[in-house]
Amino acid sequence: VFSGRLEVDYLNDKYNLDLPEEGDYETLAGLILYYHGSIPSVNDVIRIEKFTFRILRVTATRLELVSLKKD
Repeated sequence: VFSGRLEVDYLNDKYNLDLPEEGDYETLAGLILYYHGSIPSVNDVIRIEKFTFRILRVTATRLELVSLKKD
């Protein structure tokens, strides 16, 4: 489980994840919003490349907690 505020490059370095970094975003929440197009709802499952994200906590304007599974 990760905070949406964590930077993608930090997650890639610390956990050797290889999350995509080519878009206009820096954080995990930004990556999900970039690919999803809007703020997802709690329990939404989003697949991006070889990763599955489950949304655990959101506010009206922020994606707060996300579980991540590498497929």
